[in-house]
Amino acid sequence: MFASIAMAFAGIGDALLYPVLPVYAEALGLSSLWVGILLSINRFIRIPGNFLIAILVAKIGNKKTIIIALFIATLTTSCYGLGLGIVLFLVARILWGLSYSALRISSLSYAAKATLRQNLLFGMNASIKTLGAVVALILGTYLIKITNIQISFLMLGAISFVGLFFAYQLPNTKNTFSNSKKILPTKISLTGIILFLTSFSIDGVLVVVISKILFENNLDQAQIVLVVGAYLLFRKLCSALIPIPIGLLADRISLVPIFKISLVASIFSLVLVGTSFSQLGIVGAFLFNSIIVSMSPAVALKENKNNTLTVLAAITTWWDLGAASGTLLGLILLQYLSQSILFFGLAMILTISTIYFFRKSASF
Repeated sequence: MFASIAMAFAGIGDALLYPVLPVYAEALGLSSLWVGILLSINRFIRIPGNFLIAILVAKIGNKKTIIIALFIATLTTSCYGLGLGIVLFLVARILWGLSYSALRISSLSYAAKATLRQNLLFGMNASIKTLGAVVALILGTYLIKITNIQISFLMLGAISFVGLFFAYQLPNTKNTFSNSKKILPTKISLTGIILFLTSFSIDGVLVVVISKILFENNLDQAQIVLVVGAYLLFRKLCSALIPIPIGLLADRISLVPIFKISLVASIFSLVLVGTSFSQLGIVGAFLFNSIIVSMSPAVALKENKNNTLTVLAAITTWWDLGAASGTLLGLILLQYLSQSILFFGLAMILTISTIYFFRKSASF
């Protein structure tokens, strides 16, 4: 639990960038491409970085990894408010990406070691770590309204340092994983492919284009940030509140059927985003995607009885690849495709993959 709390403090700054950068891009002199790069580079760097971080965790342990990563993460949040230029902003995003990878893999590995109520622990991990983003979307958007972007990020950076207290409370657990040289996966994960597609569509494309979907008229930028922030707050609240009861339910009945139902509901929600019921679709997509993301590590561990660190590094990499690609390409795709074609197409691709997942998951 302390690992998840530390991660919650670390993620405050990153969460606020998603409603802020697309809205203030013109004022900051950023093109749509640069917005996509800054919001996705932290995820792209984790694609090779996840496996390197897993080796680091295997060598120095979870606690040391979390303390180092949390310290770097708090510094990057403060850097967002210093106005150091685009190059240093890019460097800060890269450092945050690697720090997040270390925090996520280490905290998940604590849950993976549990022999009882493992699904609940994965749910608790997903819920608690999201609270930092909830604070950012409530407090951060308000701070921007009454101060400015720079002061807001500096204040959030100061708050993030509190997480170090919880990091130091973590137990010094011995590493029981296999040789770090065998950390790379030997086969493609079907659960990983599904997670890639859902994260591309929802955590990537939908999150980055939501302001364009909801507001076609020129409104006050601060108002747009508040409303978009409210939707993203709902997304984070789903991630904070839904996984724990879902984990309890999965421990009582079965995990995979819950995962399948969430997949079907997410597809239907993407279809709604492409229609006049887009707001209902956004709500549904965020709700059911929170179940998919939080439970995918547990499903992946059922699919592949391999080195735990290998499975966790692989499944988090699939999420990063999908979310990063969707964030980078979302605004560009919306420039060339209509809203309906874009989200109907995403729903169709996910439907085909889900049918294949249904056929193969009987062996899990």
